[in-house]
Amino acid sequence: ATVSDRLVAAWTSCAAGDGPQELVVEAAADGWWYTMGLSDRHRAVVFVTDTDIARRLALDSQEGWGEALGHTRFVSQLARQATDPPRLSPAAGRRLATVANDDLVAAGDAAAAFDPLSGHGVARAMRSGVFAAYAVADRLMRQDPTGFARYSAWLSRDAARSEEHTSELQSHHD
Repeated sequence: ATVSDRLVAAWTSCAAGDGPQELVVEAAADGWWYTMGLSDRHRAVVFVTDTDIARRLALDSQEGWGEALGHTRFVSQLARQATDPPRLSPAAGRRLATVANDDLVAAGDAAAAFDPLSGHGVARAMRSGVFAAYAVADRLMRQDPTGFARYSAWLSRDAARSEEHTSELQSHHD
């Protein structure tokens, strides 16, 4: 897989309390937070940032996590009682090197995942599913394997556009 950035998600869960169960997103100086209700009366609490910032803020420790959470306005009101220590998980944009051949056709996040704040994840995943289906249909119904190459090329162009857009946004931010 090709990795396009260095995003990491620091996450934990807490008691849901009386707060809203829907998704709440909050920007922060070093990244962004989100929290949402889960089905088991808990809520997920996540801070997404670059790997080096997560390390500097010690987001994998209770102390670092608590300090970063304390700088939020809305998420801290909803995430008072964490039940588990924070954990770090890769959240980087990535793309499979081979997304389609006779043995595998990957679509959606299995083929390529992008910065979640781009707001295009669901639409991209659905579009890639449609194009992957066309490639499979070409192969199975017409014995034409060139659909796999077209699908792969489309996905590569789409990923390149997304990475370019993300780079432009980052350069405006810096």
